[in-house]
Amino acid sequence: MHTTGKLTRIIYSGFPTLNGTLLEQRDQAKSQYDHIRKRIMLEPRGHYDMYGAIIIPETELVQSGEAHIGTLFTHNGGFSTMCGHATIALGRFLVDTHDLTVFPQRNELRPDLTACEV
Repeated sequence: MHTTGKLTRIIYSGFPTLNGTLLEQRDQAKSQYDHIRKRIMLEPRGHYDMYGAIIIPETELVQSGEAHIGTLFTHNGGFSTMCGHATIALGRFLVDTHDLTVFPQRNELRPDLTACEV
């Protein structure tokens, strides 16, 4: 995906299963699977400015009903807590997908039609 040319690689399968809270999962990804992040983000598969979003369907906030999905954001130097353009690209991807194995809570999305009124 991309947002006005800023690329975001969205990883929705194939990343190893992580455990714990979202922050614990990020720590686990950093300590045990950083070699995968490097392969995804850096040349020859990516480039210096590549950003990534690893979809995490199960987090503490998903389980409590406060979120529909979790995400680990990545870039060429490691993991980050968020990225604006990657969030926009991920949001578009999640709205467009109807694959419940990718986004299990997809059918719970409800549009706010009042926000579209002119």
